[in-house]
Amino acid sequence: MQTERRRSPRMTVEGIGFVTLNLKDTYEIMGTLEGLSRTGLHMTLLPTGPEAEPAPGDRVSLAELPRGLDALLGGQAGHVVWTDGSRCGVALAPPLEVADATLEQTLRDNHLLPWSQWGR
Repeated sequence: MQTERRRSPRMTVEGIGFVTLNLKDTYEIMGTLEGLSRTGLHMTLLPTGPEAEPAPGDRVSLAELPRGLDALLGGQAGHVVWTDGSRCGVALAPPLEVADATLEQTLRDNHLLPWSQWGR
């Protein structure tokens, strides 16, 4: 079993959560946001050409974001930490300067949390 390394809890994102990553200041890669925490995000990428596939260590910045997240994440920089087929993880640098509860409320207000978490 792999040891959990996240410093803040990841919140699962559901709904239409399209994100555009700017990769190496050259390529724009689209995908869907699957999970988010103050320190990073997990996304599933849409198919691209091999020259635009992210690799661990690549610099990225967040461009287009799901509704309501632009104020928190717009232009945020980071780097790719892992890839697995069409999925990747991005560490944000610096981490978001909001409380976990604020991030969760923002996701809830924009209907991006799973249905099971809407009633909390």
